[in-house]
Amino acid sequence: MLAAFLIETGLTFDQAIEVILTANSQIELREARLNYLKALAGERSSK
Repeated sequence: MLAAFLIETGLTFDQAIEVILTANSQIELREARLNYLKALAGERSSK
């Protein structure tokens, strides 16, 4: 998923979601996917 790539390249969770929603405001982001991305962003920020 693009958001995971963006987080891995240094964007925050909020920044990555903003990029995704700007590109496609109709996208459906399910809770499980959001939880995964939040966890990924948390891991990146603790490094």
